[in-house]
Amino acid sequence: MHAKKHKGELPCEVCEFDFKKKYGEKGALYIEAHHKVPLNELDENESRETLVEDLAMVCANCHRMLHRSPYQTIKELKHWLNAFNSKR
Repeated sequence: MHAKKHKGELPCEVCEFDFKKKYGEKGALYIEAHHKVPLNELDENESRETLVEDLAMVCANCHRMLHRSPYQTIKELKHWLNAFNSKR
């Protein structure tokens, strides 16, 4: 789905980093998947199938930042990153 939207590429949904552009073929189709709704927010006995729509494609750095306390959504981290970069 994400690759289709980006013509076969997998840029990070937060910072737009593209492993293929940086690492060539070695980085092609490489990305991490982040659960948009944290699994620890599910009820103790709740289980459900993970759908593609439940995942965000992010680079390793953004993935770590998303899990850093306090927890942020993709939209919140992207907004923060854009604001930070506009001040530079």
